[in-house]
Amino acid sequence: AHHTYILPTVPWIRYFAYFISMTEWIIFFDIIFTWSKKLKQESKLENLFTYRFLIAGEIWVFLNLFLALLMSIPVINYYTHGTHITVAHSMGTTIGIDTTILLASVCFIVSKLRNDVDALKSVIFKYGFYIFNISLLVFWGTLIFIGIYKAQLMVDPKTIFSEVHMALSPFFIVLIGSGIVLFIGLLMLIYPLFSNILPFCFQTSSVTDKN
Repeated sequence: AHHTYILPTVPWIRYFAYFISMTEWIIFFDIIFTWSKKLKQESKLENLFTYRFLIAGEIWVFLNLFLALLMSIPVINYYTHGTHITVAHSMGTTIGIDTTILLASVCFIVSKLRNDVDALKSVIFKYGFYIFNISLLVFWGTLIFIGIYKAQLMVDPKTIFSEVHMALSPFFIVLIGSGIVLFIGLLMLIYPLFSNILPFCFQTSSVTDKN
């Protein structure tokens, strides 16, 4: 709803959009309340990568929802809309939430196929999990920092756009570097998953051919 703030429309639509955005605080506090209950679960679940990815997904929901709520405040939205903070919001959703939930589902499938809840215990997969999440946090945080810095520089109407990007160039290097590390971490997760699933795919196809 916060995307409607800059549209050339009647004021009541903006107020209604603001009201809808603020209702997300209910979801935000519900996540915090739910986490307090989940802390009482058995600690052995922490060793399951399906559980780990679901927890990582919830953390990214929490971070991304908090960012969305800040972006929904009109005075903040006025300066941040169209900056890299908007990109951080979308990347946090696409990579942080959607990808972790997808990886959790694939981990669950692998554990069922292998009939082993601890099937994914390779060192590559373990380090890939941490590399993926830490590099994504750096990537996400860098985008937010670039957005804030850019908003500060663009306050002056005399500021030249090319000069702004020249000032931001060191941070773009950090952004590219963290993106590359993020890609490597994702590959470290995908390879073990595919190596565990592919034998069953060929096995299924061979049985189908015989039938």
